Amino acid sequence: MRLPAAIIVALACLGLQAATTQEGQPFRVFFDWGKPLLTRDAEATLQEVAAAFRQAQPARIQIDGHSDRSGPAGVNLAASRRRAEAVKAHLIANGIPAGRIAVSAFGESRPFVPTEDGVREAQNRRVEIRFEGATKAVAAALPLVRADGSAAGSASLSDRSLTIEATGLPAGVHGLHLHGVGRCDAPDFTSAGPHWNPTNRQHGSENPAGPHLGDLPNLTVGPDGRGGVTLAVPPGLLDGDGAALVIHAAPDDFRTDPSGNSGARIACAVLKAPSGKRG
Repeated sequence: MRLPAAIIVALACLGLQAATTQEGQPFRVFFDWGKPLLTRDAEATLQEVAAAFRQAQPARIQIDGHSDRSGPAGVNLAASRRRAEAVKAHLIANGIPAGRIAVSAFGESRPFVPTEDGVREAQNRRVEIRFEGATKAVAAALPLVRADGSAAGSASLSDRSLTIEATGLPAGVHGLHLHGVGRCDAPDFTSAGPHWNPTNRQHGSENPAGPHLGDLPNLTVGPDGRGGVTLAVPPGLLDGDGAALVIHAAPDDFRTDPSGNSGARIACAVLKAPSGKRG
């Protein structure tokens, strides 16, 4: 039995979260018929691509555009190139050097789902992104969620570094902390427990009795709701109950115990080690 295209695409996107970070395994983004514009889902996937690029530092990113067979071959080829160029422009805007991106267009010649001529097939209207010459292991992007359960970007933990790609948050400066329990139960994320603090210190780098090991620099979010940073994380973070990354509503003052007067917990991500390893 053939599943409806929308369901197949949704399943493909879900599988993408954990299965597209190794060399040779492409990220895929899909496009609406007749449009080269990135969808919200495509933009979220490209945020993951940008985060993975910063971790893996590949020699090159190969972007391949594809189309379905709903129009003439020449039109389909041009459409596949426009889609690939839209992906390239988005990645450049997210800090990936243009000189490390290569673009190819294949039109209808390499369908993901073979169809008859003239058929609109959502999975064939796609762009595939591959890393070539990756030099570092890459962790799967783990979802950041808001109190209402909606997506707020991603966090990735790999080789003692933590990469944060936040989206849709209020502009300004926000406290950022590692918490000792790997749970993010809405709406207040208190399930994440207190800050990661194995040395039993007080909060804040400006506190003479501090800091907690889970204290991190503030995260700055721009007017577009986006904020990103890569930080070093000391070993030992991930114990039996895991850990969580929490973003707060207000800036951390780096001195007030226990959380720097940083206000409510507005976003949270459960952290997991790459390949099931513990820190």
